Amino acid sequence: METPVVSSILFWSPIVLGAWVMGLAVLSFHRLFLSPLASFPGPKLAALSKWYEGYYEIVCNGQFSREIDRMHDIYGPMVRVTPEEVHIRDSGFFDDVYMTNSRVKKHGWDLKFGNRHSTFTTADGSLHRRRRVALSPMFSRRAILSFVPTIREKVELLSSRVSEFQHSGKAINMTEAYPAFTGDIIMDYAFGFSYKHLESSEFASFHEAFTVLGITGHIATQFPWFFPVMNSIPEFIVQKMQPSLASVLRLKRDQWRLVANTLRGGKTYQSSHHTIFDEIIQSKLPPEDKTQQRLADEAQMIVGAGVETTAYALCIGTFHIVNSPHIYSRLHKELIQAIPDRSAAPDLEKVEKLPYLKACIQESLRLSYGLSARIPRVYDKPIQYKQWIMPAGTVIGMTYVDIHHDENIFPDSHSFVPERWLDDPKTSDGTPLEHFLVSFGRGPRSCLGVNVAYAELYLALGTLFRRYKFDLYETDVTDVEMAHDWFIPVVRLNSKGVRLLVSQSHDCMSEKVGDRVAIRASPECLSLRECLTYSETQHQRNSKRL
Repeated sequence: METPVVSSILFWSPIVLGAWVMGLAVLSFHRLFLSPLASFPGPKLAALSKWYEGYYEIVCNGQFSREIDRMHDIYGPMVRVTPEEVHIRDSGFFDDVYMTNSRVKKHGWDLKFGNRHSTFTTADGSLHRRRRVALSPMFSRRAILSFVPTIREKVELLSSRVSEFQHSGKAINMTEAYPAFTGDIIMDYAFGFSYKHLESSEFASFHEAFTVLGITGHIATQFPWFFPVMNSIPEFIVQKMQPSLASVLRLKRDQWRLVANTLRGGKTYQSSHHTIFDEIIQSKLPPEDKTQQRLADEAQMIVGAGVETTAYALCIGTFHIVNSPHIYSRLHKELIQAIPDRSAAPDLEKVEKLPYLKACIQESLRLSYGLSARIPRVYDKPIQYKQWIMPAGTVIGMTYVDIHHDENIFPDSHSFVPERWLDDPKTSDGTPLEHFLVSFGRGPRSCLGVNVAYAELYLALGTLFRRYKFDLYETDVTDVEMAHDWFIPVVRLNSKGVRLLVSQSHDCMSEKVGDRVAIRASPECLSLRECLTYSETQHQRNSKRL
């Protein structure tokens, strides 16, 4: 005999199921035929459900950006990529989306990171401006110049680690070394201490942890409850489940304690400058923007933004400079002339004026993108693109990768060509080429840390390629090319990194005289024979490449 409970379940189950199916049918009909975006081009499955995005992001490991590229190839520059979002692939429209002064919101990133209180993830435009103003003085050009001596110390430490590998004859993994370098700098600058990752034998860093967090962002986009659930699990269990998150969990604990101590008026670490916490607490922000949770969220996002993007740009530049003897030769010659003493620490304001070093850095930034993810915005008024009018509330996305690989602006866009940046280049319509270098974003939401990043790039690349000669070790272009979009660009998952064999640079410069090459040795060159040997080796390598 059936109990009342069983009878109730049997009675209500088909009703509930039927109501769910009916609701799903109504929602599907609305999205396909009644939505203001119903007439926009794109695959019907993408318009029907966010699970289309979820499949490519979660199951296919961050491949939705490539699927969007395929959509554009089929449907044109405007594509509906989710039920509520359109994506535009048109470099000329970039400023219309990101440089506007209209009231605009960032969409979805508070869910993607489980971090609702940092300036970076703040959705509301006016609230973002208020929080950004409080941080801006700390990231100004003037503030960064005062911090250059500390950056130089980190560069010298990186150089000494490179020398260790030179003397041992072992390959150095720059994919591990650079995040340790950028991590120590941003920690010292923002918080007055670091974990001294550069000094660890294996270059401990946040690199692996941030890579893992990238894929969890895709999960959280589809399942908004993901981060609240994960945050409720004891940290020791999370670390058991995912050991690679250990560095971020340690950071989270330390920042929580440091924020609490700062709010009590104490100071845990010695620092010659204000920390990020000092800056916020002493600002004119209201009390609700000075809570322990908000400061901790701000701290974690600053580290996340300050480590991986610059480290990846350094990897891109290092690989291509080493892989292209003519680029290395021209850059090294420029650095010899600017820094005659190999052991001298480069002067930032001096190396910033070196045209070829600047060109190499710009090309490194172009091919590292900054962020690989779509950058979504929501407007409170209709936006028109060509014949399409996107109603207020539509999510509009564009991608930095598309701008940097626009063949009309950057011919042969997948190749590393520093020369494209020389002599004040312009596009066919007279726009300066630099206008389309968007690695740091554009407009009111552009990257706060741009001055720190440029200082790291100039001083690190200027020092390393002045002092050392590198050869690739079991490394190819797939070790730096983006294979997965996990918010930041991620290379193939089985990559072992950019590994280099190190030797001391030969400060030799060659000039072509008729049909012969004349070798000029600088006073630092150990011998003219070494110069000739080096030049002959380079000639043989170039001949093989041709």
